[in-house]
Amino acid sequence: MRMIRHAIVVVLTAGVTAACGGATGAGTTSDGPLSPLDSPLAGFLGVDGFAFGDNEAFAEQQRKAEQTIRDCMIAEGFSYTPSPLPDFGSALQAQFDDPVGYARENGFNIVAGENPFAALFENPNAEYLATLDDAGREAWEAALSGSFDPNGEGGFGFDPSKLGCQGLAFAEILGGEIGDLLNDPALEAFGELVEETTAAAERDPRLGPVQERYETCMDERGHGGITSEDEAQDAVRERLPDDAVVLPEFGGGFGQGIESEAFDPTYGLDPDELAEIRSFEIDIAVAHAECAAELVQTELTIQFEAEQAIIDDPNNTRVLEKVKTLFEAFAG
Repeated sequence: MRMIRHAIVVVLTAGVTAACGGATGAGTTSDGPLSPLDSPLAGFLGVDGFAFGDNEAFAEQQRKAEQTIRDCMIAEGFSYTPSPLPDFGSALQAQFDDPVGYARENGFNIVAGENPFAALFENPNAEYLATLDDAGREAWEAALSGSFDPNGEGGFGFDPSKLGCQGLAFAEILGGEIGDLLNDPALEAFGELVEETTAAAERDPRLGPVQERYETCMDERGHGGITSEDEAQDAVRERLPDDAVVLPEFGGGFGQGIESEAFDPTYGLDPDELAEIRSFEIDIAVAHAECAAELVQTELTIQFEAEQAIIDDPNNTRVLEKVKTLFEAFAG
């Protein structure tokens, strides 16, 4: 289920990328409906926020990292324009605070609204890279990201020295001990624990009747056959041209962007065609937000019960303490 996965994303992403401070709320009990920010596991691990709008400490950390990458690339004989840090946190927060209102304004951020992740796919170095031949481009990318193969001999291990200028920036910003913590088997064990818990939560029998009511509601709203938010989004994307470059909901290449195709927010459509798809997107997004309200709350309730069980199990204490130490190290 989407919201169950989303709750786990808050724990993992917030802890690894945004535990340095900022918006409060993770691990707290809200007076209103539950949101992923109410995660008990996030609260236990000391994750304080999800890099939402006011997390200036996180933004400053990213700016310093990009400057380090720029200086390193110049030293390697290349040009490098730092990538801007997109403000997608406020958009995520708005979705949690008022899903129906957000859907009325932005749909799923496909055609309607402004995709908050678009900046992640804009490559500020595209013009410079166009001046290089294939060998030069490969050398630029190797200098930027290194040539480390996580699937090669020895398996995965975090070694900034093999990750080019990005690895150098990571090591400088976060310190040398971070690599040891990231390589700790406890982190992998935590990931497996989260996967097992999520799978068990998705099998909870309480979801069945609520899922049926969601599907019935979507059918009554004129969107029969839709069983999830992913399917609702796909229904919008299916109306776009087959060759359209569609931004995923989450993701992005750190300083890379879309390499072979440029993102066109009009998808090559004329204004009337675009307006028709936008209207459909708003309609199905609002229908989903309204129909999914009970389902989302049920999913989060089940997920948070599962998270509390992880915390209460003494067999998990060592792993959780190790992961907590990792998050604290990121927080500086």
